Amino acid sequence: MTRLPLALLLMTALPAAAQAPRAGQPPARAPSAPASNAPTPAARTVPDRTSQAYGDWVVRCENRLAEGAAPAARTCEMAQGVQNQAQQPVAQIAVGRPTRDQPWRLVVAVPVNILAAAPARLMAEDQGPPVPLQLRICVPTSCMLELELNEPLLRQLRSRDNGVGRVEYKLANEAEMAIPLSFRGFAAAFEALQREPG
Repeated sequence: MTRLPLALLLMTALPAAAQAPRAGQPPARAPSAPASNAPTPAARTVPDRTSQAYGDWVVRCENRLAEGAAPAARTCEMAQGVQNQAQQPVAQIAVGRPTRDQPWRLVVAVPVNILAAAPARLMAEDQGPPVPLQLRICVPTSCMLELELNEPLLRQLRSRDNGVGRVEYKLANEAEMAIPLSFRGFAAAFEALQREPG
């Protein structure tokens, strides 16, 4: 499983209709600008990306340039990758929100062989009952499990700064899976994430 782009982990909250044009409909074109003698703009540059580690979490941000009617924006999330014994990535966990007026979400990207009928859940070691995760969307390379983080749950996760947990789900062959989750650095990473303007 390859590392997912920042936008993919957070766009699970956006309706599919807003992400792509309808079948048979040509993509929208920006209105043509009136001719002028001004020099043509420089070729579009790659958006700026930044990252900062906090324990086992990384706060990563991306500056997106304005496109068409969409204004420029800064998108940030805190993330943690999980590898197997062969050092191959098996899952990615991210916390973020698409816009400031939306709630914080925890999104877990897992391989596509998940059993959709079986419940997935987040377990924090020695603290409280399991928290159910919703299977939100699958794309060709992964499926997204999602959890809206309310204030009591955020407080609980931030208090587990040196603790561990796991994400549990079943594979299509009904084998049990447990993805380890470290909370080391979670509180500091979340504080840094909250300070980001995007």
